[in-house]
Amino acid sequence: MAELALPAGDLARIRFAVSPMWQVVSSFRLLRAGTADRVHRRWLDQVRPRTAAAGLDRGWLAELIPLAGSYAPDFPTPAPATELAHRTGLSPAHVSQNLTTLRDAGFVTAHRTGRSVLYARTAVAEAVLDAGR
Repeated sequence: MAELALPAGDLARIRFAVSPMWQVVSSFRLLRAGTADRVHRRWLDQVRPRTAAAGLDRGWLAELIPLAGSYAPDFPTPAPATELAHRTGLSPAHVSQNLTTLRDAGFVTAHRTGRSVLYARTAVAEAVLDAGR
């Protein structure tokens, strides 16, 4: 699992995000896009040279987070149950019940962070998915 450690000062500067990782992914996509509207241009001009100097514009982060509009894996920014419910047309309670069933069967793990529960596929789930491809 990828883990991002943020010092308290950096975490305090996050303006709005579902999670700190959402903020990182959104910001990184903006940096890679190379263009920004007026609202973000000043930030982009300040941050781009610093991320390049630190090597953050290449490597595993760049490979993991594609440009907006491209396929992106879900695990860096897992959707909350309400988002999954919206995507599937199911109620949030039904999504939660299904995730609990998958957890009990060993297909996902659950990790509580604050008021949210994040689910991740297990190796068993990956093997089942690979066998179906």
